[in-house]
Amino acid sequence: MHGLGGLWYRLRLKMCGLQSAEWKLTGRVYMVSGIAKQLAYILNIAYATTVFASFEAYVQDDGSDLVWTFGYLAIAMILQISSSITLFCGSVAVFQLKKLWAVVWLLVLPILLRVVATSAIFAVSWIGTFTPRPQITTPSQYEGSMIEMEYPRNWMIYEDETNPGPQFWVQSVPLIGDAIIEIELVYQGESLEMFSYAEEGWLDRVDYELGEIREEGDTRYAGKLCSYRDRTVTLSGTNYVMKLLHWELSDRSGVLVSMIAPSSAWDTAEIGFEHIVQTLKVQDPITTPPDLKQTYTARLEEIQFVMPGNWWLDRELYDDTTHEDGTVSKGTRYLEAESSGNAVFRTYLYESGLGPRSELANSIEGYTQDGRLENEQTFGDWNGMSGFGAHGHATLGDIYYHITVFVTELDDGRILEIRELIAADQESIHSSGIKLIEDTFELRMPEPESEPESP
Repeated sequence: MHGLGGLWYRLRLKMCGLQSAEWKLTGRVYMVSGIAKQLAYILNIAYATTVFASFEAYVQDDGSDLVWTFGYLAIAMILQISSSITLFCGSVAVFQLKKLWAVVWLLVLPILLRVVATSAIFAVSWIGTFTPRPQITTPSQYEGSMIEMEYPRNWMIYEDETNPGPQFWVQSVPLIGDAIIEIELVYQGESLEMFSYAEEGWLDRVDYELGEIREEGDTRYAGKLCSYRDRTVTLSGTNYVMKLLHWELSDRSGVLVSMIAPSSAWDTAEIGFEHIVQTLKVQDPITTPPDLKQTYTARLEEIQFVMPGNWWLDRELYDDTTHEDGTVSKGTRYLEAESSGNAVFRTYLYESGLGPRSELANSIEGYTQDGRLENEQTFGDWNGMSGFGAHGHATLGDIYYHITVFVTELDDGRILEIRELIAADQESIHSSGIKLIEDTFELRMPEPESEPESP
């Protein structure tokens, strides 16, 4: 880049009337003029080294420190202009040039171009902090498996693709700016518990600092009768407003809406928020049958099954755990499909365990006080696999479930456990979802390593 700049400098000298000049001489003049320009980069490096813990943190910075962003751009513009003035003065002093053309090619045009370029960067940085007026006259449409709504045409939708399903959020954000609305289907609970759950979720994902609660209680927001909490939060020195809404769909499920925007842009962003909430239509997972047409495949290493499109997925890989008594529980694969607590299909794949009988007893004991299910019946085969199983009934929380537990030991010594729970009063609605998972369940064991043939 420096070499190209030097060639462009020599070309401009010719346009100013210079017939010939030594390469070394023109290179020195051009290099001296560039020192002022490089001071801007040195200043930025010094700031980043002082403020950020790592290069990754610097790259991921959202530019919300407006004092530094705009201050740096202003300083950079001054240094860029100083570089052009230095180049002009040096060129006129060293070479015989036509003064008028030197002013045009070495001073006026370079300053003009640099002012325009730096101003463009300044404008983009400023626009990035601005939330434009939501376009709701001709809104866009979103139709998910359980959620439908209209959202501003100049906003966009994000969905959590790592854990598909209606519970795992739908977000709508402006194309420019940093306001956001997030909608979740959740298990029913007290509103205050829901709000604490939402705040903890945001703190896990974003480095917010929670401020004071300004208001909370019951209200009607955009036509929805709901509980709400309005509080301030801070991110990188910028003040935001966080408003949380919660309303019931039934005695077991509800809707949780989180709305966040900079305090300075809240009134503008809320135009979009209110339109989304007003047009929001949510199906109650309690009474909505499993979607057997739009399905997706749940997979975690060896375990795989097809699940209803309106159920949601949870999956984890747990590391080895050392207990206080020194015993070690080996890593566990955990894969779960569920419909808002009405129906749950859960698998565990333990690297080691106490054996099928003991694991079965431990699981049942976790659901009961005396270690036995109501109307308990035992069986020894599930989906073509032999092992130890039991099914019956138990009350968890305030829901009466039909529970099935099956445990088997695999050829490599690992333990596979299957748990199925269906709310007894919803069994006729949700049993088809469990049946789909059972029919498509696969356990793909790794191929054994073949021993090398002896010579």
